[in-house]
Amino acid sequence: MSLIWGKMKQSPVASRRSPDRKAALTVAFPIGGRWRRSRRMRSSRSALCRLTALLLACALLFSLVSCGRDQGVDRPSGKTVMTVGGYAVSDAEYNYYLSNRQASGLDGAAAKEAAEKDIRRNIALIAMAADYDTGLNDGDRETVEARVADEEELMGSGAFAAELESMSLTREVYVYLSQLALLESLLREYVTDERSGVLKYDDAAVLEDVRVNFIAVKQVLIPASGDGTADKAKAEAALAALNEGEDFDAVAARYGPDEAADPTYGRYFTSGMYPAAFEEAAKKLAVGELSGIVATEVGYHIILRVAEDDGYINQNFEQLRYIFLNRCFNELLETKMNSLEVVYK
Repeated sequence: MSLIWGKMKQSPVASRRSPDRKAALTVAFPIGGRWRRSRRMRSSRSALCRLTALLLACALLFSLVSCGRDQGVDRPSGKTVMTVGGYAVSDAEYNYYLSNRQASGLDGAAAKEAAEKDIRRNIALIAMAADYDTGLNDGDRETVEARVADEEELMGSGAFAAELESMSLTREVYVYLSQLALLESLLREYVTDERSGVLKYDDAAVLEDVRVNFIAVKQVLIPASGDGTADKAKAEAALAALNEGEDFDAVAARYGPDEAADPTYGRYFTSGMYPAAFEEAAKKLAVGELSGIVATEVGYHIILRVAEDDGYINQNFEQLRYIFLNRCFNELLETKMNSLEVVYK
């Protein structure tokens, strides 16, 4: 889910260009810094030693995941705790997700279920890459490793290790997650490239989808301030004013303007862009109908569904195409996730 309430950038459609590894790397590593290649050369002797040790480990400890490579992604080593779609998952990866889900407030079965879903998404990316015969190359892995090394050097080894530990991460898992971020960017590039033939998105197809699967809304948005009681009281006051017949735009301006939305046409969105509670409430409304107070992690919302406007659609068509393509990719990924069998060891 993309929890973005700011304006969607007017991004070029990914399909108009071939996969751009440097652009994808920029997405994978949004933190500023210079790009450079790793200068750490590995000798053939040390590589042979590592290979020998790895083969010994595989021969003696069948319950361990080797530091294998799938679609160019280096999988974390460790004890196998589960398999997902036939891919072994190490305790290091599992513990990272489980610990973070527990830290977010989930416990017991809920935390385990959420961690499992996170891991299924990782494996689904790798499995999709295999389906489309794409993946990371040596240069991609070198760039990821160099970037991680840069972060470690900038922070200092001790501080870097402490930061990883605070997030229940090992360096190996951090590199793996960084490689996965890059793989996803490259996979999105491939799937949404018109030459791949995976998706149909000519103008007619996109327009039909916008008519069927997009909706337009305005909202009063009371962002979470940390004082839930005050926030809800403000939302209740706004709803009371609307129920008394006050103009929606005037009430929104007074209580909670949605500053990133188009002031005339509101927001256009499709499934998966916003919190589930917001989307579900909006989809139940008829044009001109007002919701009650909707609570999400963002804050409190009062939603007004508005009619779609041909002029807005024409003016923002490439932006809507971009949103459409991202939703299609997410649907493909969700389908792959749901096809993967999970077996705990």
